[in-house]
Amino acid sequence: MLLKSDLYDIAFNPIFNGEESAKTNTNNKTIPLINKTIIFEQTTIHFYKEGFAEEIISAKIKNSQFKFLDSICIGIKKEKLENQIATEIKTNLIKIRNFDQTSIFIFKFEKGTLTEINYQGDMD
Repeated sequence: MLLKSDLYDIAFNPIFNGEESAKTNTNNKTIPLINKTIIFEQTTIHFYKEGFAEEIISAKIKNSQFKFLDSICIGIKKEKLENQIATEIKTNLIKIRNFDQTSIFIFKFEKGTLTEINYQGDMD
């Protein structure tokens, strides 16, 4: 999913500050479970890490400098997005799920302008 790939590109931007908290792994005590939160201004991204696997579990994007699909960012007008995707947007929320229905991006518009992009992963 291209949106998720863009989210990972955003998350590994060095402008973010973060902190980690370790938990005991009840399944395997030799592999720690780590929750990590990174923040830049109004944007927050949460990770879950087990061993070498690191997964974004949620994100709230509210800064205009982060782009999805090279052109979708906070502040874009609904009409411009409609022209790009050649589809009329009839609501103030656009929900895009992955094929397996386990993660979702939600694009929130207020007064015709994109104000927030939310991501929720691993919903199974």
